[in-house]
Amino acid sequence: ARAKAKAEARAKAKAEGKAEGKEPAGKPEEQKKPAAARPKKEAKAAPVKAPVPAPNPEPVKPPVAPPQPETPDEAAAMKRYNFLTGERKRLLASLSLSPVQKQDIMTLTEPQFGFWVASGYRNFHRRECPKLRGMSELKGYATIGDALNDGNSPCKICKPTKKDNVRIYIPLESVKREGETPESILRLCAVLGMNARYEDPYLLSDSDVSRWRLDLRRLPAIPERIDLVAKNEKTDYRELDKRYLSFEDAVQDIHSFDTKLSDQVKTGVAKINAFKS
Repeated sequence: ARAKAKAEARAKAKAEGKAEGKEPAGKPEEQKKPAAARPKKEAKAAPVKAPVPAPNPEPVKPPVAPPQPETPDEAAAMKRYNFLTGERKRLLASLSLSPVQKQDIMTLTEPQFGFWVASGYRNFHRRECPKLRGMSELKGYATIGDALNDGNSPCKICKPTKKDNVRIYIPLESVKREGETPESILRLCAVLGMNARYEDPYLLSDSDVSRWRLDLRRLPAIPERIDLVAKNEKTDYRELDKRYLSFEDAVQDIHSFDTKLSDQVKTGVAKINAFKS
């Protein structure tokens, strides 16, 4: 009877355990192993988009004037410029020069002159003439016509000809300058008080005595001028016989010329219509 009662008690307890969701007494709790987690797929990184480049600003313009083919006259002017630059430096290196000798050296090495006459004489000479050596108080002329019109005669030894006329020249004071732009040239004009503007490709400048045009596409620079002083002067631009290795030098000379001419007009001095600095 006791055994039967114990069996019934165990059956009852077992039934109650199932009803409550418990494991039967006496059996260790079987812990369910968690299912092996599948390896998570690594999320693919979103492709990084390359930043859209900002629109390029206006390309920086190279120096205003790229090299231009030289005309034969410009080539001759450049050759004369190079030779006279070295010769003037060499001749002025002497420490025992008088003021007259220094002035004669300056006149003799002036690139705008092709002929010379000495004080007290009426014959004009070429640069290589032996009679020119030792002469002093020299005066120069660009062309045979200029020398003849001044009452001189050609030397019978060196026999000057028109082929020695100077048509174009480069002042020895002119030098090459890097990085010139329309903006930098306009700033210079503003500093000098010039009435200037840029109308691609020209720098234009007006004064009470001149109207100027300078093509900023080419070097050597060539100033072009309309004379507002001389009577019956044509109203189109006239190319001058000077060339400049930089636009700054050209603008400086234009300003100097207009200033001198304007002063002459105001004081009643004879009017001129040639570009002479």
